[in-house]
Amino acid sequence: MAETEFLAINPIEIDSVTLEETDFVTLRETESMSDVETDSVILPKYQRLVRKEARLHEAQYDELTRLARELNRRKQKVGEIITANTLLRVATELLLRRRSELHGDTEDELLNSLSNRHDGLP
Repeated sequence: MAETEFLAINPIEIDSVTLEETDFVTLRETESMSDVETDSVILPKYQRLVRKEARLHEAQYDELTRLARELNRRKQKVGEIITANTLLRVATELLLRRRSELHGDTEDELLNSLSNRHDGLP
């Protein structure tokens, strides 16, 4: 197997995944980025996640962005940046944890099935 080692000085794209500055990566002939072996570093969290597209109402996206900014301003610790994607992952995890409470055949019915049981939801 051919092996190529490189230092990504500028962001580059390999199979739809961008490597940031100073990511040392050893690539062996692969079919996709999921087959990349990293000998020097662990890839950043966002590069280890599955990319999915979601359609949001413009107001939802705007509020998620505002909330992410607000949460970042209130943070007590330095570290992970909170983004709209972070909040979508949190919401997804919460939804999966409460799956037994979900009932309905439409988006509104599903939302209402959770809203009726938890104060604070519309």
